[in-house]
Amino acid sequence: MEEKKSSTLPMIFGIVSIVLSCTFGLGLIFAIISLILSKKAEPDGKRKAGIITSIIGMVLSVIALIVIIIMASITAAGVSATKGIYDDLSQNTTSYDWNISTEDDWDYDDLTDYDFDFTATTEAEVSVSDTTEVEISIPDPALDTQDTSQSDQAFGWKRIGGAVGGYIDVPDTYYTFYETGGYSDVLLYSEQYAYGMADIVTHFTYPSEYDAKMTAQNIYEANKSDSQVTSANIELYDTGSYQGYLVDSVYTDGIECRVFIFYDEDQNMQYISVEGLTTDEYSGIWKDVYDSYKLVQ
Repeated sequence: MEEKKSSTLPMIFGIVSIVLSCTFGLGLIFAIISLILSKKAEPDGKRKAGIITSIIGMVLSVIALIVIIIMASITAAGVSATKGIYDDLSQNTTSYDWNISTEDDWDYDDLTDYDFDFTATTEAEVSVSDTTEVEISIPDPALDTQDTSQSDQAFGWKRIGGAVGGYIDVPDTYYTFYETGGYSDVLLYSEQYAYGMADIVTHFTYPSEYDAKMTAQNIYEANKSDSQVTSANIELYDTGSYQGYLVDSVYTDGIECRVFIFYDEDQNMQYISVEGLTTDEYSGIWKDVYDSYKLVQ
């Protein structure tokens, strides 16, 4: 007659098979061993417990193996798809030209350290007292015909603006344009004119506490990181009457936007942008718009 072995070991193996059921099939091995040993063990409560725990461990181990295989398949598919996307991007890389313009011998240190000098301009004599109050003596404000680089264009010019924001010249074919989202409440003055859907002139005036340098740099950094922008430049620009920051950005749809940010004699921050197609008749008006700015008519 065959001698029955202890039922303690198969019970222990059954319990271990449950504990290790999620360890890549190791629990399944202990469950099988527990079942084999249970057949040779004394028919008592421990033997029954060994059979039950081994069956539970076996079921859990099989389920865990199935889940692991499914997850591994999903992961492998994801890695393959990601590699395919990366390969596509590697073969279709767009080269962007980010640079600080060195035109007029300005470099980035000049830009970040630049302080506006309002002690004198060609349009106004400005004196600053110890109390920082500004006294301005402006010559005859009557506007003469602009002698601009676009004087051979077929269109004429008209003066737009107001006493708070100052005045600029735009082509007389431009009509009043309003942003659908409205304008910020912080603006002292706002006006926009457009020709078609591409050519738009925007004139905003902000209170004196606004920082022109920081505003220009923020616009430049935002455009530099915009996937719709193919090139972005920032430089100092001098109209002869006003010095400020010029941010020039070209977009993938052929639109070029130039933003001129500076302080007027009242120390309010002026924001004037000219945007349009680089190939149409209005592509060169930006300089005329900026150079025509006056605080008063």
